[in-house]
Formats: sequence, structure tokens, C-alpha cells
Amino acid sequence: MNKFKKHALRVIAEHLWVEEAADIKDMFEKMDLNKDQMLSFEELKLGLHKFGQQMPDADVQTLMEAADADGNGSLNYGEFVTLFVHLRKIGNDEHLHKAFAYFDRNQSDYIEIDELRESLADDLGQNREEIINAIIRDVDTDKVGTC
Repeated sequence: MNKFKKHALRVIAEHLWVEEAADIKDMFEKMDLNKDQMLSFEELKLGLHKFGQQMPDADVQTLMEAADADGNGSLNYGEFVTLFVHLRKIGNDEHLHKAFAYFDRNQSDYIEIDELRESLADDLGQNREEIINAIIRDVDTDKVGTC
């Protein structure tokens, strides 16, 4: 991550909802095994695995180096929040891409009416056509029949 991106992530982290911030603080405290208010590489690696982020050591090291703003080889709470926001963003992007791919069955980079109809066939009930047309009207900004 470049310095601008690190700063942008820190700004986002500072504006997290109170509940999100509390969850992140709790996660940090659980990962901080020696209770020194810093996460070492080993603590980060073990903590990520514990919380479901399975990744090779090299990727953990890359994340550690990217988030370690002061270069001391460990992460304080603020640096961890930046890392957490980055990981969440990556996860969200991946989920969005997977969801889009689910609907874009012919891989045209557009969701066509027929693809939407096929994807939602079992979920819409009697008003299926009306609902599909309403979805297309809402998201088809250039009015060509695709999303």
C-alpha cells in the first residue's frame, strides 16, 4: 500500500461505527498474546488463522510490512485497524465480484434481462416478470436492457 492509501485507510478506520471499532479492539486484544499492545508477526499470523483468514506466511508478512507505518516490525492498534479495514475491503470486493459473476452467466461483463430472469427464476414467485422489469428499470441507467 502506498502512503496515500495507508492514510485513506486510517481515515476510514477512524470513522468506523462504535460497534465495529469495539469488535476490532476485541480482536486485537485477543490476538495480542503477550499483552504488550503490539502484534508481532507470529501473533498476527496466529490471530488471522484463528479468525478465519487462512493465508501463507509470505502474505501475512506482506500485510504486516504494508500496515507497519512506523517500521518497527510490529503493529500497534491503529496500524492493526488500518490492516483490518484493508482486509475487509478486499473481502468485500471479492464478494461483489463473485456475486456479479453469478448473475453474469455468459461473462459479457453485463447482467442481461434473460440472465437476471434465469438467476432469480426460483426466488420470485408469481410477480416474477414485474419484479425483474422493476430491477432493470432501477439499475439500467443507460437504458439498453443490461445492468
